[in-house]
Parts: sequence; C-alpha cells; structure tokens
Amino acid sequence: MSEEQLSSLRKPIPILRDEEDKDGAGGEGGGEESLKPKKHVSFNRVVECFTYSENLTSWKRRLMPDNDLIVTFFALLASTYGAVTPLGLEPQLPPGGRIVGGIATSIEQHPWQVSVQRSGAHFCGGSIISNNIIVTAAHCLVSPSTASNLRIRAGSHNRIYGGVLIQVAAIKIHEGYNTKTLVNDIGVMRLQSKLTFGSTIKAIAMASLTPSHGAAASISGWGKTAYDGSSSSTLLYVDTKIVGRSQCASSTYGYGSSVMATMICAAAANKDACKGDSGGPLVSGGQLVGIVSWGRECALANFPGVYANVAELRSWVLQAQNTV
Repeated sequence: MSEEQLSSLRKPIPILRDEEDKDGAGGEGGGEESLKPKKHVSFNRVVECFTYSENLTSWKRRLMPDNDLIVTFFALLASTYGAVTPLGLEPQLPPGGRIVGGIATSIEQHPWQVSVQRSGAHFCGGSIISNNIIVTAAHCLVSPSTASNLRIRAGSHNRIYGGVLIQVAAIKIHEGYNTKTLVNDIGVMRLQSKLTFGSTIKAIAMASLTPSHGAAASISGWGKTAYDGSSSSTLLYVDTKIVGRSQCASSTYGYGSSVMATMICAAAANKDACKGDSGGPLVSGGQLVGIVSWGRECALANFPGVYANVAELRSWVLQAQNTV
C-alpha cells in the first residue's frame, strides 16, 4: 500500500448516528412491518463510508468476497492509523437503539420528538416544527431514503406502536450538505397529512441564537444505550451541557478541525446520543438548538456529541419548509 493511500485513511471520519444499514430496508429494533435483525453491512456501504472511496475501489477487487472479512480488515486498518471508524466498519450488533446513560421519559415531556421510519423500521429521530414539517439530519434523508418509503410516528413514547403514523410527502436536504465533512447536516420532511396538536404532539421553536458554552441541554431518542449495546423501544433522554464550537475544536477535545461551521457540540460524563438518535433534538432553554449528527463512538471521553447548529441553519429551514 502506498504512502498516499495510507495518508488518505488517517483523516478522522465521523460516525453517523443513524441506526440503519444503508443498504438494507430495515433498522435496528424494527417497527410494525420489520422486526428482523440486521444483516451484516455490505462492502458497497463500507466504500461509501470512507472519505476517499476511490482508493478502495481497486482494493475491493483484490480482497476475498467475504463481507465479514472485508469489514474486519478496514476496521483494523482505520484503528491502526487513528481514524474515526465510520458507521458500517463497526462490528454489526444485535437489534437495538439508544441514548447512552438515558432515563425513560414520557412523550408529554418531549412532544416534539418523532421516530423517523424507513420501510417500517425506526432509524432516525426528528423534531416537529409545524403541523406538517419535521426537521431531521440530512444524512437521514439521503439514498436509499425517499419520500415514498418514509413515515414518522408522533405522539408516542414507543417507536413501534401508539400515537399516529403519517406518510412523508416530500423531503428536502440542505444544498450545502457535505457527506464527507457533514457540514449543513440538516433537512426537512413535509407530511402528507397535518398533525393534530395536543399534550403528546407539539411543535418546538427553533433557536435564533447559539447557546453559550456550558449551557444546560437535553437529548432524547430511541438510539443505542451503549456503543455496543441494544436499543430501547421506549423514549429515553439525558441531560448534557453545550460545548461551544471553538471549544469543541480545540486541543481540549479530540476532533480538531473536523468540527466546522454549522456544528455545535454537547457533552456529559457517560451520557451521549448514539446510533439511532441521528436527526433527533438537542434542546436548551425550551428551544431546538441542535440536530443529532455524528460523533466518535458514544459517550467516549474527550469526544463530545456533534450536532447541526440550528441557530446557524434556521434561515434555511424557514425557507425550505415553504418550498419542500
């Protein structure tokens, strides 16, 4: 392997925090229509996860056609050269979802929270900002996600049953979303029918100002309860604290320049968002301040959770909700 090829793998690669194997229709934990365990990730997905996939294409031809061996090879290679292991190179886990260090909560305490489901399976979270618009992460809406295979469940603390299940009519991803750097990791969905607001279904206001470093915040979702753990069918939440972008990109933490414009961080000891929480809300002062985006593993010391900064992206959302 040439030095140029090795150098291409040394750049930290963020782990997306959606639940699903992108080559499959189902997500961990499933839903009404799909409760089957995930299969191992395909090699095509591994190639997509690497920042420099073109270097890997030729390697694919020289490797044995065994997906498990391929996944193990690149996971070890990423670890050896200090890369952040991309989602898809991690060993595949039993069905599950999670908030790390979370506490069970009621939907009445988080009535803006929705489960985003693809082909009947939960794989991301989202937040209600109007009676027919949901905001989520852009990486939750890229292929193979389409409006026709997406639905949201609102008004229930359980991602499998209860509340209302509504078909998505249209989706829109931020035009500046970058799949390599994850800047502008935000998108919106328009629902086919309007939500009826009540104690379990409410819109949340989007922040117009970025919260200060150290501000109290909370995260909610159905994602994994540990990096190598399983999911909860019941909504969980954790209290955390905002880590400003400049602080998050400083030598105090391990991300460096990977934390870029339109991002904000949050951290608390042994508490974090994880796989399955992508697109879900980071709330501070009763406002939506962040969208779960990426991180290194989950609740790993020196590596805060990274979120799309809603205050910086608010104007785009306001325009997108009128054009989606």
